[in-house]
Amino acid sequence: MRSLAWYRLSRDEVVSLAVLHCWRIWNWGAAKGYTRETGAYTPLRNPRVQQERSQIEWAFGILPTTPAPHEVRWTA
Repeated sequence: MRSLAWYRLSRDEVVSLAVLHCWRIWNWGAAKGYTRETGAYTPLRNPRVQQERSQIEWAFGILPTTPAPHEVRWTA
């Protein structure tokens, strides 16, 4: 996997690539039997980080049944 830091991309493009890489890793692990989908959702302990995670998940349709989270301003 190529490092995302080597690209000169916008924040949204970097997030899109990160989500794509995470899906690839998850699918590889599931195909090899290292993980399985249980349907259980585990929120993060840090509310601020969880809010950012929820925004990304909603934007990419990972949790399509949840309402849109409050806007989070990303900082570089």
